[in-house]
Amino acid sequence: MTVSGIGAYEEARSFLRQLPDGARVAVAYHGDADGTGSAALAVRWLERTGRQPAALAPGKGEDLYGDPFADRLLATRPDALLVLDQGSRSRAVLPGVPTLVVDHHDAPAEGVPADVYLSGLNEIPIPSAALMTWRLLAPLAADLSDVDWYGVVGAIGDYGIDAPFPEVGNAKKAYGQKNLSETVALVNAVKRASAHDTPTSLAALLAAREPADIAKGTVPQYAALAACRAEVQAERARCARTAPRFSGDWALLRFASPCQMHGPVASSWVGRLPRFIVLAANDGYTPGNVHFSVRTRRPDENLLLRLRALRGVVGAPELGQGHAQASGGILPRPQFEKLLHALGFAPA
Repeated sequence: MTVSGIGAYEEARSFLRQLPDGARVAVAYHGDADGTGSAALAVRWLERTGRQPAALAPGKGEDLYGDPFADRLLATRPDALLVLDQGSRSRAVLPGVPTLVVDHHDAPAEGVPADVYLSGLNEIPIPSAALMTWRLLAPLAADLSDVDWYGVVGAIGDYGIDAPFPEVGNAKKAYGQKNLSETVALVNAVKRASAHDTPTSLAALLAAREPADIAKGTVPQYAALAACRAEVQAERARCARTAPRFSGDWALLRFASPCQMHGPVASSWVGRLPRFIVLAANDGYTPGNVHFSVRTRRPDENLLLRLRALRGVVGAPELGQGHAQASGGILPRPQFEKLLHALGFAPA
């Protein structure tokens, strides 16, 4: 069954209620602040209702649908699977395993193969995945009021400290804006750092009683989080000095970093080049691949349509995932060169 929108919350709750006591539940999540906040909520709810969670994020260079990550998920011997903030694809992550997908990214026209697909696309404003997870779980048995801030960490991670959701406003009053911002920055840094040690950032959330525990360094994982942040800050400053190249309405920033810098660099330049579509490309993140992010502030631009129109030329059938003004992907270097050629960039 494939369902989406606000009406799917009750179908998703029914899926969760039907999980038997002691069920082993794999939680596949995106390792940024939104996905990690979503996973932390799922872990706490599963623990408090007598299930056994195993939370895993794809490792550096791993794909949600690749064999290495699927093997790690299967090694948990899951009775069910939760897929959180991982994008909406027309493929099953673990065929045959009962699956709930919670996501807020653009969905394929052919649908998402899952027992229940909970999409935020019909909500206004569209919530982050962690906020969707909070709204999904809060009415169910097991009190999660002490960890309501997990969902807000995700919302701020995706939409900023002034994210237009009542939960964000309430959390800023309860926990402090600075503590929330600092927590988001530290959690996001772990995913962007060269080590990509996402289990540590999830462990930090689960160890904290409130955001101040992370922001002020009282959780055991703080030293690792702070080291990741220092590395990421240094790499961001270095890579952001890359000079752009231009082709039509595209601006290309190409660099090499062991850190996941393509998103932050694209975001930092899009404000300086508001008339262009900014493409930040990282040749140094994983061997043989180019990891890239695309951003725009052009109000009528749809990056998904622009990139999907190039799928055949590039030979990348899943090119163009994410959001209308924020997309990206991973391509083997020869395919990425085809993409640049299709955009009109001469070889460097």
